[in-house]
Amino acid sequence: MPTPTVELLDPIVLISIGIALVAFEALFFSFFVFWFGVASIIVGVMSYAINFSDGLWQICSIAIIAMVLLVVLRAKALDRFMRAKTREPNDDFLNTSGSGIIKDGKVYFKATYWNISSDDDFTQGEKVHVVSTKGATAVVQKTKETK
Repeated sequence: MPTPTVELLDPIVLISIGIALVAFEALFFSFFVFWFGVASIIVGVMSYAINFSDGLWQICSIAIIAMVLLVVLRAKALDRFMRAKTREPNDDFLNTSGSGIIKDGKVYFKATYWNISSDDDFTQGEKVHVVSTKGATAVVQKTKETK
């Protein structure tokens, strides 16, 4: 019985298939197809240095490398991408300190008028230090500069 043979695949074709599989992974986000794409790229590059006798050896090499990468790296990659996906952005722009100006009985800070939370008396145009903000109220302190 003759042994089955497969025509030798061109390295450019293997690299192209690998790139297509890596791009195709964006549709699934399962990290299975990705590793076969990476393995195909690796075998495509290896085909320039190693003379494979048969295309079947190229396909088997892709399968073996993909399985090794899948077992070793899939969990780490999935964890890293899922962790990055669940991180919330730090949008605490308004709850910071800085300097403001008293206008119309309120403090003008970060392009917003805030109610004043302080025991001190302030005059119109006085520069103050905003310690923090919460809701529509700003905690302010007097500074030595005046306008």
